Parts: sequence; structure tokens; C-alpha cells
Amino acid sequence: MSIHREEVVSVLSRYQNGTLLKVIWDNGEKAIYEFETMYDSTNGLEMDDPNYREFHLALFKEYKNPNNFIEVGSGENIPIYIEVLDANEVIWDIQNKC
Repeated sequence: MSIHREEVVSVLSRYQNGTLLKVIWDNGEKAIYEFETMYDSTNGLEMDDPNYREFHLALFKEYKNPNNFIEVGSGENIPIYIEVLDANEVIWDIQNKC
């Protein structure tokens, strides 16, 4: 699943902060999110540890509950479908490999 993490974050990097997204998660949950920002993180290990990893993350803010944020690209938070609402454009669809 790590390849999907890298791919989805790469796709999201093309969009501006504030972009409204319809997101469907692998558990079937659907929600509207605002693309908040992107940033780099690590797995918390020391840089000289052979298992040290850096990765990129995207942060979404839930549109209906702006106090809820979710990181995309970490752990299992990998959407199966993302649509840019203003453009009616599907930018991520694991089933159809967008």
C-alpha cells in the first residue's frame, strides 16, 4: 500500500490549498474535505537508523466539521476515490487507476 500513499500525495500536490474534494475511503465512508496543506514528515526514527523514512503528507479539513483533520499518506489513510468538486474531475480512483 505504500506505493498508493506516494501516488495519491503526488496527485494532490498539483492542487491549491482550499480545493474542495469529495473523498471516498476504503471503508465506504464519504465526505467533503478542503485540501489544507502538504508537508514532510518522518517515521520518528533517528536519521542514522537504517529504517528511517521520510515521506510527504497531505492534510484535509472536513468541510462540515472544520475542527476535524485527517492526514493522507500516513498509515492506512488512503482514499480509494477523490473528485475535485469545482471541476467535476476525478483525480484519484484506485479501482480505475486514475
